[in-house]
Amino acid sequence: KHMNNIRLFQFFVVVSTVIYVVWFFLPFWPGYLSEDAHQLAEYAGYGAILPVDHALYYGAWFGLWLIAAIGLIFFQNWARHLYLALSLLNPALAPFSGFMVQPPIDALFFATNLLLDGAILAMAYLTPMSDSFKTTAPNKPLEPTR
Repeated sequence: KHMNNIRLFQFFVVVSTVIYVVWFFLPFWPGYLSEDAHQLAEYAGYGAILPVDHALYYGAWFGLWLIAAIGLIFFQNWARHLYLALSLLNPALAPFSGFMVQPPIDALFFATNLLLDGAILAMAYLTPMSDSFKTTAPNKPLEPTR
């Protein structure tokens, strides 16, 4: 039973990551938006205090999410804390990100990802599986390998 929960957790992480990657690259897909929708989408980020349209800003978010997801698949303790921090920062920074303009397909990916992230965090912290995350004992040096 525990092994099935581990596989389900890993499946959720992989599906969430695939959805996130597709959602991230959707705007670069040819014909993604009609001309009218493209004009409307240009208002995304209007009034933002944060540099949400800067490649370094959204690229850093993308990279951190991928690193956290890969770490989660391998049950790294730091990864679940990073995933939680990113999940909490996302809505906390929303008021500083300006207007959000999304086509319906973006909203679908966003909502699905949000639900999966909640399930992933619940499984990572609130189930017996949380004991599966690799931790090192405090103040205990790692054993050298030969």
